[in-house]
Amino acid sequence: MSPGAASAQEEPGLREGPVQFWAEGNNLCEVTFHTRNTTNATYIVDYIVDDEDPASLAGQPGIWSTAGLVVNVTIDGTPTSRTVGRRGLATDADEPHFQASTPGNPGVGYVRDREPVYTTATIGLRDLALLPNAGADAHTVTYQVTLGPDTRDKGWDPVTKTFALFTTNVTGCADNGGSGSGSGSSGSSSGSGWGSVDLGSAWGF
Repeated sequence: MSPGAASAQEEPGLREGPVQFWAEGNNLCEVTFHTRNTTNATYIVDYIVDDEDPASLAGQPGIWSTAGLVVNVTIDGTPTSRTVGRRGLATDADEPHFQASTPGNPGVGYVRDREPVYTTATIGLRDLALLPNAGADAHTVTYQVTLGPDTRDKGWDPVTKTFALFTTNVTGCADNGGSGSGSGSSGSSSGSGWGSVDLGSAWGF
């Protein structure tokens, strides 16, 4: 297991802190991502399906151009490295938005005390390019927050020195699906290529 990778735990996503994220799959072959953001910055939930290697998604047609990016940072003395997966959703944020300072531009400071802004996105797995195990009825979606300005607001736990990483199950992919909900998000485990990381200086932190 890579340094910073999370061990298994039963939690319905990250439901505390300034950047919260969770997901649930249904039996219509869909996954819905949710975020609650009290910062003034954008964070992005990314994910993989089943056991796909996020590095293999880099440069593939129909795939988000940032997929496969390896992000490294040392936090609390722990070197971490995570790979960005498929794009789930980008959080909305209250204005004025965070802007890193540059020479001649003081920017806008980063804050965590804004009114909560909620964002939701539903993704149909049948519509995905390069869906692994395409003939299967059920898939496991593993998700995290890798991209955003502050490492500590991506689910970093300074005690265990791990980032939050969760799964949810999606069914109904081999036919037209059913009706109602499937299983919700649970667990937190590291898959192949999913160590832990941050975009550090690229986001101004």
